[in-house]
Amino acid sequence: MTRKAEIVARARALAAGRGALSSPDVWALGRLLRVAGGDAETDEEAALVDEAAALAAALLPRDRVADDPPACDAVRAHLAAPGAAVDAAATEIDRLGAWTAVLASASPGSREAERARETGRELAALVARADALALLPLAEAVSRRVAEEGVVAHAEPLTLALTDALGVALGRALSGEALDVPPRRASLDEAALRALSGVLARALGKVSFALPTELLDVTVPAAHHEAALTLHEASARAPEQRLVVFGSVEVCLTAGEVTVAVPASTRDAPLLVCLTHGQPGEPCPSRGGATSRETVFTLPASRDDLDGLALVLGERLAILRRR
Repeated sequence: MTRKAEIVARARALAAGRGALSSPDVWALGRLLRVAGGDAETDEEAALVDEAAALAAALLPRDRVADDPPACDAVRAHLAAPGAAVDAAATEIDRLGAWTAVLASASPGSREAERARETGRELAALVARADALALLPLAEAVSRRVAEEGVVAHAEPLTLALTDALGVALGRALSGEALDVPPRRASLDEAALRALSGVLARALGKVSFALPTELLDVTVPAAHHEAALTLHEASARAPEQRLVVFGSVEVCLTAGEVTVAVPASTRDAPLLVCLTHGQPGEPCPSRGGATSRETVFTLPASRDDLDGLALVLGERLAILRRR
């Protein structure tokens, strides 16, 4: 099921119910408006667009639970210091766009609609003054969402400003300019970091512990033994072997990179963390892959002190461990 089909399916459930729309329901309705205003290249997509438009027309008149639009503090923090984590900022941009789309359609002349539009315009102006290259990780995350769901152009100026920033960066790359993108940092607070540290320490055998079945051990390529990839006690694998973890996530390990491809329905962004002495360190730098589903992580140049790597996807964890 595509992301657009998922959005329409949730809208069907909303339309079948009664009562005021909650804040998450309004978010879902905004996403539905994106689908309804999108293009269709196939008969199946055209049917989705038509159904989305009909469902939106039925849901827009419904009452909504009183709620404030997102404050966008994470977006402002990221625009002030683009090296910070992008996930929270991308989520706020998604919510602000969906919220504004609903207000612009349901009550275009209201004060709350104008306030939401003004917030989008204000933040879009900040994007226009920022370095497009520094905003590339955030622009890429937002553009992936646009590719999956669509965009309500008149209600999402911030989203369009970031997709323009991505176009500027790509234009610079195509002209031959070397792009040095800042590494994407993990959005882990201190408590989450301590919890992850304990899990990883046990998984690496620092204490007596029966490994959970969801933990997968494979060998990480060593400095002079790049071909030594094994899955548990299996025989050696080729240096470019594609594995499947969590049932549907594809992982391809090579000499210097790890490529992770998630299903189209997955909303969590993968994270690859270096493990040293049983403790999590810096996340591996990442970039987009050949498709919107892929993330390519660059392994550290020196891996002599590396115990292994932790692949984190939402609440799921896979250990890639050196032997």
